[in-house]
Amino acid sequence: MFFDSLLKRQAQTAKITPVTLSEKNQIYFKMLAIHIAVSYIANTISKCEFKVFENGQEVHNDLYYRLNVSANPNQNAAQLKNQIVWRMFINQGGSLVLPYRDCIYSADGYQIEEHPITGDIYKNITVGNQDLRKNFKAEDVVLLKLDDKGVKALIDGAFDQYEKALSTAFLCYKSGNGVKYKYTVDTYPGGTEQFNKDYKAFIASGLTDFIDSYAGVLPMMKGTDLTSVSSQAQSSADIIALRKDVFSMTAQSFKIPESMMYGNITNTNDVVQQFLTFGVDPYANIIGQEFTRKYYTMAQWQKRSYVQVDTSTVLHVDILEIADKVDKIISSAALSVNEVRTILGEPPIDEPWANTHWMTKNNSTAEEQLKNPNGGGEKK
Repeated sequence: MFFDSLLKRQAQTAKITPVTLSEKNQIYFKMLAIHIAVSYIANTISKCEFKVFENGQEVHNDLYYRLNVSANPNQNAAQLKNQIVWRMFINQGGSLVLPYRDCIYSADGYQIEEHPITGDIYKNITVGNQDLRKNFKAEDVVLLKLDDKGVKALIDGAFDQYEKALSTAFLCYKSGNGVKYKYTVDTYPGGTEQFNKDYKAFIASGLTDFIDSYAGVLPMMKGTDLTSVSSQAQSSADIIALRKDVFSMTAQSFKIPESMMYGNITNTNDVVQQFLTFGVDPYANIIGQEFTRKYYTMAQWQKRSYVQVDTSTVLHVDILEIADKVDKIISSAALSVNEVRTILGEPPIDEPWANTHWMTKNNSTAEEQLKNPNGGGEKK
């Protein structure tokens, strides 16, 4: 028996130290909150159509294909867009997008040689595990970088104090709800290194297995005693409150409605509209402008050549619920039939009349109605 061998050893002065079971505890609330917020933005933008215009006309050219269908041999466009948005928030230097060999890639790593006047040089660029072995000038890459100090501070550790408070709350909760025992031995022989090693092994294995088990029997020897010294159970209210504060501050920093952070959305349309207006459109504008200025010159931009991230079709639309609104939009010449079908996610009709703007007579001027008293629709 273990204690038999201990009793046979010569008694020596020993330093008795408590034996504890260590459990590595990391606070992930901040990471979780940031993950939720960035996921909302990245997933939303990856769903958006990146429209390409040249000379004022929407075109489906090679750039459009890369931005909306197939980015490169290994990624579809949605995957690339999701990736570049994530890196725009997480990477310190921003998200570097590379037009390379008629494809578009998101760089996994790179170094910047700064030239404030003539333009930076990008070196040691890697995509996956492949080194491109080529330097890129600033005009040859698309760099998506945030200048929002609030978001940067959040990602760089603005919640340090919250993490300390959470650590304390977790410690109190675990201390109050943990199981602690006092193990008493009338005679404590030993003191050698081997004795201390055997003693700790007994406590850490046999005794703790008994404590952690649902049901068990612990053999006790004469002169030994096991007494619970656990304190009163503690509530998790402090942890929940701090978690709510972290999520609330994250929502404010990312301009996201708080209800989206918790997943308990009630007034869906209003919440999503607020999210798109303040939490998505600003970043969509950054992406559109950056692609525009790198793919088109000023002269081309003046002729209305540009890239636009269209967030208008993100919200799910039930055509039966908005049938009357569709009728008014078409009859007021605001949009053509095909333009409305595009918004609804339907394919366009290959007929000239579907691209014509129509207006009903009750929206016409008095003079126009006098010219055509029979009413009806009129092309505009």
